[in-house]
Amino acid sequence: MEVDVGVTMKGKKVLVFGLQKSGVCATNLLLSLGADVTVTDKKSKEELMEFIKMLSPSAKQMLGGHPEDMHDIDLIVVSPGVPMGIEPLGKARAKGIKTIGELELAYRVVGERIPFYAVTGTNGKSTTTSLLNLMLQKAGKNTILGGNIGNAITGEHDDPETLKALKGDIRSKVFFFSRLHEVKGVYLKGNGIYYDMPIGKGFLMSLDDIAIKGVHNLENAMAGSAMALLAGCHADAIRQALREFRGLPHRLEFVRELNGVTFVNDSKGTNVGAVLKSLESFSNPIVLIAGGRDKAGDFTTLRDLVRERVKALVLIGEAKEKIRSALGDIVPCMLENDMSSAVKLSKEIADRGDVVLLSPACTSFDMFRDFEDRGERFKEAVWRL
Repeated sequence: MEVDVGVTMKGKKVLVFGLQKSGVCATNLLLSLGADVTVTDKKSKEELMEFIKMLSPSAKQMLGGHPEDMHDIDLIVVSPGVPMGIEPLGKARAKGIKTIGELELAYRVVGERIPFYAVTGTNGKSTTTSLLNLMLQKAGKNTILGGNIGNAITGEHDDPETLKALKGDIRSKVFFFSRLHEVKGVYLKGNGIYYDMPIGKGFLMSLDDIAIKGVHNLENAMAGSAMALLAGCHADAIRQALREFRGLPHRLEFVRELNGVTFVNDSKGTNVGAVLKSLESFSNPIVLIAGGRDKAGDFTTLRDLVRERVKALVLIGEAKEKIRSALGDIVPCMLENDMSSAVKLSKEIADRGDVVLLSPACTSFDMFRDFEDRGERFKEAVWRL
């Protein structure tokens, strides 16, 4: 059933998946529009108490699991941290229940009045969004940074997977970013970034002038630049932002150098694809700390880069045996029980000029509260050395 959000929600039955910051804001917004709202989360009432206190009293709650029967639901709104592929949402879509994200809810309510610039994908979303926000501000625009990056909106290229998603009936104009080819969009050529956009074409800036490092951050910079150019930002504003932006915590974050060994925190590397980008970013030998709760990742896809760039693996968490099985025949693998001992062992293995890199390829929830908690524990352990 199609629901015209933003025109009328009075009497509509809406189910909000995920009760944290975005879920609270979406629920309260929908209630203000006259909807009958139930919010659901697999976590218990005790775990979610800080968010429950922020809910409107008229919100219904279904916590500790998700409802089985959703036949009378008109609309489902999904918070950014909830995977669209979970079984209850799949069943709901199979029944024809309209399912949208919290960001789309915000767009439907206010998108006719203010411009939205949205970033999606597997990796690099937060960095690209933050960088685009800075570019827009440098161009003199008033912005609100939101989404799964701090503020809830209701209250925020040549990649093969992207190309697959673009097949079919596309009504939008498509622009690309690429490290490998000249494209209609933004691309790398030699040591410079160039653009070919509706506003014209030309040289944007040298790689040497970009503050953030790493191949994945180069791609983030090009993606942000393409969006900023399309949003009407002058190239000078984009250059200024790229010279100033130092990146976000837990994303290839430099921690310290000790006795010639560089320690880097990439705790946000929660999947295999992110780790591939991280490994590509270093030419020096790497001692890689990895492991955590497996996301059904294919760790064998790391084999070529691990063979080429990693001198040793220090593994922690639930997935450590699976990772050792996938990579243990090509690189020494040591198993540790906690972050502190993993950092200490990595220091012993590393020689001057090496990089100790935390890039787990897994989620953090087996040992830590979230990826930020894992990254902070890594940094604390490094500074205790």
